[in-house]
Formats: sequence, C-alpha cells, structure tokens
Amino acid sequence: MKPFKTQKGFYKILLMFIAAISIPAVTIGYVAIHNSTAHIVRQVDMSSNILLGEKKLFIEQQLVEIDNLIKQIMASDEVWKLFESNDSYAARSEAMAGVIRSFGKIAGTNKSIVSIYLINKDGNYVLADSKYSLDTFFDQTILQVEPKGLFAVLPPRKVTALGATERNLLSAVRTFKDVSSNDAMKIVINIDTRDFVSSLQTSDNPIPMDLLIFNDSDQLILNNTGIKAESLQNQLSSIRGSEGSSIRRTLDKTDYFLSKTRSNFLGWTIIYEQPFKQVVDSAKLLRHVIFYSVLIVLLLSLAMAYLFSFYLYRPLARLVADIRQRMTTLGKGKDEYSLIGGAVNDLFQENRTLQSQFGLAFPYMKQHSLFKLLSGKVWEDEKLWAIVQLLGKPFDKPHFVVSVLEFENTVLTDPMVDEAELFFDQRLQAMLLSVMGERRLVLIVNTELEKDGIYALFTELKETLSDAGAEITMAISPVFDSLNKLFLAYQEALQLLGRKFFIGKNEIIVRETVQAADSNGRFYDKQLEEGLLDCIRTQNSEKAKMTVRDLLRMLAGQSSSIGSIKYAVFQICSNLIGALADMGGRPEAAGIDGPSIWDSVQQADTIAALEQLMISFIDRSMSVTEELKQKQHTEIVGKTMEFIQRHYRQNLSLKDISTNVYLSPGYLNTIFKTETGVTIYDYMTQVRMEAAAKLILHPESKVQDVAQEVGYNNAQSFNRLFKRTYRMTPLEYRRKQL
Repeated sequence: MKPFKTQKGFYKILLMFIAAISIPAVTIGYVAIHNSTAHIVRQVDMSSNILLGEKKLFIEQQLVEIDNLIKQIMASDEVWKLFESNDSYAARSEAMAGVIRSFGKIAGTNKSIVSIYLINKDGNYVLADSKYSLDTFFDQTILQVEPKGLFAVLPPRKVTALGATERNLLSAVRTFKDVSSNDAMKIVINIDTRDFVSSLQTSDNPIPMDLLIFNDSDQLILNNTGIKAESLQNQLSSIRGSEGSSIRRTLDKTDYFLSKTRSNFLGWTIIYEQPFKQVVDSAKLLRHVIFYSVLIVLLLSLAMAYLFSFYLYRPLARLVADIRQRMTTLGKGKDEYSLIGGAVNDLFQENRTLQSQFGLAFPYMKQHSLFKLLSGKVWEDEKLWAIVQLLGKPFDKPHFVVSVLEFENTVLTDPMVDEAELFFDQRLQAMLLSVMGERRLVLIVNTELEKDGIYALFTELKETLSDAGAEITMAISPVFDSLNKLFLAYQEALQLLGRKFFIGKNEIIVRETVQAADSNGRFYDKQLEEGLLDCIRTQNSEKAKMTVRDLLRMLAGQSSSIGSIKYAVFQICSNLIGALADMGGRPEAAGIDGPSIWDSVQQADTIAALEQLMISFIDRSMSVTEELKQKQHTEIVGKTMEFIQRHYRQNLSLKDISTNVYLSPGYLNTIFKTETGVTIYDYMTQVRMEAAAKLILHPESKVQDVAQEVGYNNAQSFNRLFKRTYRMTPLEYRRKQL
C-alpha cells in the first residue's frame, strides 16, 4: 500500500485549504499593520460607540419594562381603592391584601425583581410583603429619598429585609397622585444590582465591556472598570461635560480611552473604558497573531496530511475488505463507496426491522409515564405494575411513601436531581422521581423502613440537599402498602405542601405536623374522604352511602355549628371535584362544579338534606369515572382490533394479543366481548375469512396457499371455518363469484 501515492487528490485539496486560509490572513494582516494609530483610534471609537449604543438601548428597554410594570400596578383596582377614604376598614384591608398578593405574584414570576413597595406617607403605611407603618418599615433609606420627576432610578443601596441577608438593590420609583384627594403614593420596584449587571452580559448582549455609569448628580450607578471610585469622583463632572463621543483621560496614573453616551430617559452617562495602550498597540498584537496563526496553519496542515494518508487509509481498506467478506449479497464488482453505502443501507433496514418489532413497548412507555401514575389515570393493577417494571425499579419492599420537595430559593438543577438519586442508591432504597416544574421534585420511595425511619431518611436527604444553600420545603405523605394508593398519597402530599403558608417554608411537613399546627382547621377524618374517592373509582355505591353517613355522624358529633358542618361538606366535595379533574375526568359535564355545590349546601336545612346532597353528588361523580373507564376500554378494544388486522397472517394466540395491551388474556377477552359482542377469536376469524374471500377469487390460487396466507397451517381447519362463515367451500365460493 502506498498511501502518499494513492492520495494525490487529497493533497491537492489540502493545499487549497492552506492557501484559502493563509492568503486572506496574510493580506488582512498586511493592510491592518500599515494603518496609522489615528485611524485605529477612529475605528475603535466608531465600534465602541456602536456597542455602547446597544448597551444603552438594552438598559433603557429593561427599565422601560420596569416602568410599564409599575404603570400596570398603578392601573389595578386594588391600588386605586386605597385612595377611597369612604370605604370601610374591611374593604381597605382587603384591597391592601390584594395589592400584597399581586406584589408576591409579580416577584415570583419575574426572577429579576427582588421586592415591590407601595409607599403612602399620607396614610403612614408601606405595602411590601406585608403592611408596615413608616416607622417600622425595614427599608428606611427609600423613605428618605425624594426623587426628581415622576419616574426615577435610584443609585444602588444596601438593604436588609426582615430575617434576610443584606442585598445591594437598584430601585425604580414612580410617583402618582389622586386628582380628587391630591394624595400621593409611590411604587418602588427593587432589582438585585448583581442581576442587573449580569443581564448586561446576556446572550443578546454577549460582548464583555468595562462600563462606568453615573447620573446627573455624579452618583455612581455601576463601576466594573477596575478604577477606584475615589479617583473617579472628582472626574465625573468634567467627563460628562466634555465634547465629543470619546476622550482620553489619565486616572490612577494610567491613560484610558473613554467612549461615552447619554441616556436622556434615565439621566445617566454611560462610559466604556479601554486602556489607551491596548488600543494603540493593537497593530503590534495583530502582527504577532497573524504570524503565529499562519505558522500553526502550516504545521497542522502537514500533520493532518501525514495522519490522514498514513493512518486513515489503512483502516478504511480493512473496513472495505470486511464488508466484502461478511456481506456477500452486496456484490463483488462494486467500488468502495458503493460497498459502504450498501452496508449502511442494510444496517438501516435491520434497524427499522428491530424498531418495528419492539415498537409496541416504546409508545406504551411514552403514554403511561410516571406522570400518569401520579395523576391516577391508570386503573388496572396489571398496567400499573407494567409501568413500574418498564421504569426499571424493583418495588418489592412492603412500604411506599410519596414526598414533594419545593425548592424555595433556587431552581432545581441536574446536579441536585443526581444527588437525590445517589442518596437513595447509596442507602439501597428503591426510588422513582419526577421533575414537576423548575422548583418541584416528586419522589416515590419503596422501603422496608417504618414511619420513624422514613422520616429520619427524608430529614437526612433534606440536610444533604441543603448543604449547597438550598432551602427546601418537604411534604411527606402517610406510609401506604400498595401502589393502588399512589394517587391518593400524592394528592395528600400536595395538600400538605400547601399548608406551608401556615407552618412556614424550609420545613418538613407531615400529617402530624398539620394536625398539631392547625387545631382549629379540618375536624373530619381524612381517611373517610379518601374512602369516598375510592368508592367513586370502584363504583361501590352502597359503601359510599355508608361512608357518607359515618362522615356526617362524625361532623354532627364534633360541631354544634351547622355552618361548620356545611363548610366541611363543601370542602370535601371540592376536594373530590379536584381529584376527578386530576384523573382526567370532566366533572362540569355531569353538572358538578364548585358554585352549584356551594348553593346546594347553603340551601340544605337538615343533616338529612346534606346526606341526600352528598349521595346525589357521589352518583354523578361515579358517572364521570364510569365514562373515564369506558373510554379506556374503547381505546383498548381499538388497539386490539388494529393489532389483529396487522398480524392476522401470523399464528396468533390470545396471549400474543393481550401482551400488546399489557393485560391478562382472560381480562382482555372479557373487555372485548363486552364492548363488541364477540370474542377475540371470533373477530380474528372474521378478519381472516374476509381476507381469504378476496384471495380465493384469483383463479391460480390454491386453497392450501390461501390458508397459509391468512394464518392457518391446516387446510381442513380453514375449509371448516370458511364453510361455516359463507355456507360453502372455498372452491364453491370462487365458482359462484366468477
């Protein structure tokens, strides 16, 4: 083998690449080197001002969005209700609570916003995360500032909220007045200065720049130039008043080239700082870069030429020889490229065959994921365990528990998920997890530990994940012993997580915690509510009626107030409506919705009337679950028919067909006959006979061949079934039709 001789064409292409890279590089370098320093300065000035203009536009767009958000808050009904002096105390309190909730919602959905204030000095209060008086408000510096104009952005300042760490904030303030009362209020939106600085280096503005920003009062807004603030302070006024778009200034014994622009909207001067020596010496730097670049291109080209010709060609020749030896069907007279193309095509065809053979499992895996387990949409035990097995977890231990983790101060990252998986793997505990949004993680754990051991395990998990500074609120469901109760356990874990409003964030919440912290809350047995949901799912009407009577008897014995009993009944019905919706049902289609239930509960004047109301509600709920189950059965029958129509030519058994839908043969046959009125065997015979009737019409077709074509190895069995279907033999049928 002579690789250098056989690859002359390759060398020609390689030399063309060398010329294409080197000639433009040398030409550009020659032109750039001969430019004067003044020309370089002008070019730098032009490019710097373009970049600076883009940065200014980006900053203005950010703060215009903040100003628009303030205007949206000002336009809300709750804010303007605060000006109405004739409103009652309760109405004003409700308006204030609405404003505080809207502040929390806005700050929660916009990660750049730290907090929002509404300041009413005439009313002596501030609305933030709660209502404060002017004297007790934790951010006293904002109260002492009187910005110029209706809208202003204040210089960065350090603020420490109650129970929080100190943060450096940039505040946007807008003042608005009520024309009738002449009362004035301010709305302040605080953003973290670090977030503001980091936003200047986003994907839309990726070019790093040493920026200096100050206002008309010579107050520094941003300084990431590396120049000391003391050296800048006396120079800001002269820099702002200088003419032209760029100046040269000596600061800290160093010459700097300063490009500047002004934002009239914000009253800011924005400076882009570059060492003057770096600007002027760019020609020398360019000379070195071009020289070494050309040298590297030449050396790499020589190395690639040697490696490609000497090492790559030999393995390619061996590959072609192996293809000729192993894949004889491709032919011996073809060239190397045709052989490789044919081999790739054969591999592609084999891959498609494998995909078609195993294609039944992958759609099922996609359709019945962990989310479907948690949503309660899997009804049959066999399907449920099939999903668990496909997910690859040996759930063979006696106890199960569901935990929902809410990350309060950070988003959920892949390393955190990996840490949770490693935690349970190291302790030999089977676990499945599902990421539900940016901050929520759901864990399903199968363990032999008892309740106390499980709580200790999750306490250790919380400590492990909190080592990186994450604050985690963790809700743990009661221990259960069957995956059939997975949906109910997940629902209770979600309800426990919702109680963090009363118990607090960064805590572990279990049923005992809620019962201890909420002695004036729900006074009925939660298991009775779960029992009602189970009766609705299993269509057990009699047991549901007994549970309703037990529940009302308990409520009547524990409360003397009919209002409390009515509220508990409404709460139970509302929880059941939510559970039906989570399972995929449509309660509203059955006339079940919160407002109508509330009206009916309020109209009931006796316990007996409440009992009849709940029984009627459960009957309508059962119709919803029955419709859900009927829909699932219809889908199963449709899949079964489709499978038979595709594979009737094969020697199919009932077990082969039932495996396609992950059900037992007997249970599938029962569903199929209930829905269609015929057994699976009769339907498969019908499909085969219809196909055989078409094939037998060809005069050259033999009965034995037709029988094998439609899935029968025994011609006598085929003749018997054909005659039973069409009341004549196959040959008689052909003569009659022709």
